[in-house]
Amino acid sequence: MEDFELWIDSLINWGADPNAAIKRLLGDEELFVSLFAALMESSDWDRLRALIDSGEHKEAFVLAHRLKGSAADLSLGPLYDRLSDVTDDLRGDEISPGLGRDAGLLFEAKASLEEFLPG
Repeated sequence: MEDFELWIDSLINWGADPNAAIKRLLGDEELFVSLFAALMESSDWDRLRALIDSGEHKEAFVLAHRLKGSAADLSLGPLYDRLSDVTDDLRGDEISPGLGRDAGLLFEAKASLEEFLPG
């Protein structure tokens, strides 16, 4: 249990609020860990990058929006914020000129969070 508490403290220091997420999951810490791992290991991240790079912005918007919901559910604030920026950049018919910068920041945030993958 001590390792789990250290892991939670590290996530908090990163900027997440895992305790809020665990509370929403009715205290199920194992479910939080498995959902966190599933989000971080999802192939959706590579697909999102490919869609942005290839200019398939409508599909990228849908995928970014879905990932944003998962980040919100898990109270991963900094990741959620970056996904919000990318989603906003992709919203509508005209793509924001800041998309490249925001996508870079998103993938940097995701990479910094990967170090917290369990096991």
